[in-house]
Amino acid sequence: MPQGALPEGIEAFCERTNWLLYALVGAGPGGSTIIAKRRRLSDAVVERVVYEQILPHLPIAAPDYYGSKEDGAFVWFLLQAVDGARYSESNPEHLAMAARWVAAMHTGAMALTRPLSLPDAGPGRYLAHLISGRKAIQRSLLTSKRLNRASRLILERIVVQLDRTEACWPQICAGCNDAPHTLVHCDFRPKNVLVRRDGTSLVAFDWETAGWGPPAPDLTRIDVVAYWHAVRKSWAVSLETVLRWASVGIVFQKLAAIDWEATDLAFDTPETLAQPIATLQIVADNLARLAESL
Repeated sequence: MPQGALPEGIEAFCERTNWLLYALVGAGPGGSTIIAKRRRLSDAVVERVVYEQILPHLPIAAPDYYGSKEDGAFVWFLLQAVDGARYSESNPEHLAMAARWVAAMHTGAMALTRPLSLPDAGPGRYLAHLISGRKAIQRSLLTSKRLNRASRLILERIVVQLDRTEACWPQICAGCNDAPHTLVHCDFRPKNVLVRRDGTSLVAFDWETAGWGPPAPDLTRIDVVAYWHAVRKSWAVSLETVLRWASVGIVFQKLAAIDWEATDLAFDTPETLAQPIATLQIVADNLARLAESL
């Protein structure tokens, strides 16, 4: 703990077996609040690398990092609590601010040596999501005793769409073959981003899925034109090219979303199946349009 301070109070935000999240009120410098986050060591490797080896060297706003402490099979992260509002995709100022932040991260990380423990975040990762998500859906079709006819038809159509997407995978990936490889957050969305109350900057959290790859996955929820204006100072790239990267990024993120959502199909009850199937249908319909356009 910074300066050996004891917290005045503790607020619990999450208390799951593999994920604990607390606010240690008054434990930070000047009586500030510290966020204490516990994850399994195996799940925390990437986030630890990002906080300790990468973020200190980048020209972007980030929460102060007070270190980590291993606790058996787990590790605690101690981070500055950021006083901010959740990032809003409907706010043009937020979108432009995010574009500049992401651009500074991408171009700044290009000058760094990729840590060996930072995984690949290129097309191979998202092809793996496609395959994993399809297996989960097929498993549900084979084993579920709770799927009604309408739900089965939806899942069968999603499998067909994933087959079509895989069949044209080389063409989809060609959309970002010319992109530089750098640090990518891979889960840049409102739940993981805060805009400081004074409106001067934003910060991103939850780097568990970060990796090294093309910028595409981080371009789906920002002002892409503002991003282009920022990166063209470092990269000789056209707006058309960056827009193409963003389109590929949306396909990547849809495949990841299908994979994550499909895991809930294992809870085989009528009540638990309804939500993931509805979400999967929406995501897959969007994927179909995007994959066809690419």
